[in-house]
Amino acid sequence: MTTKIVYLVTKKSGMTDDDFVDHWTTIHAGLAQQMPVRAYWINLPSPEQRGPRPLDGFAMLKFDNWAAAKAAWDTPAGQATANDGTLFMDSARPSVVDERRVVEPTDPEASMIKIVYLVTKRSELSDAQFVEHWTTTHAALAQHMPGLRAYSINLPSPEQRGRRPLDGYAMLKFDDWAAAKAAWQTTAGKATAQDGTRFMASARALIVDERKVVG
Repeated sequence: MTTKIVYLVTKKSGMTDDDFVDHWTTIHAGLAQQMPVRAYWINLPSPEQRGPRPLDGFAMLKFDNWAAAKAAWDTPAGQATANDGTLFMDSARPSVVDERRVVEPTDPEASMIKIVYLVTKRSELSDAQFVEHWTTTHAALAQHMPGLRAYSINLPSPEQRGRRPLDGYAMLKFDDWAAAKAAWQTTAGKATAQDGTRFMASARALIVDERKVVG
């Protein structure tokens, strides 16, 4: 069982998108590769993204466990990586998550479009009610969406410390953007979207291009 940490990133004010992406994927990625980390992925907004984006990207890191994660950031490589982050990130809000896979990818290396929904729960629901509905009723509906190649639910872990930046996020993959749009227009897609309103206050979408650094 690994510890998965997601950092929700906003870029430095005044920095161009090109400079932000270049720094993250070259200088910062090079430093992060020296850390004792099991996996590290950079997720950047795709050209397919429409409208205002909820954030400028997110990093996904995996460690053997929570102790290994804390120890990694205390190493010289971890400290150098953290210090470099201040040069191009305005913020990098961490969320320790437990991943629950609903639809397993048949070919993880295949080229697909990846959509992330950043979720906040309805205020009247307890954490337990929110998790129960998402992982049972909603997950069962989503499984029937045509063309859905992968689907995981990522919920705050008991290891999360301090205020959590979100109540969870969903990761969906389709063959391409046309397949994603078509899936939401089907009966199964509409039922899934309608059900989302029963336990989600918001689900902000971000279409991303993922880049593997480690793992």
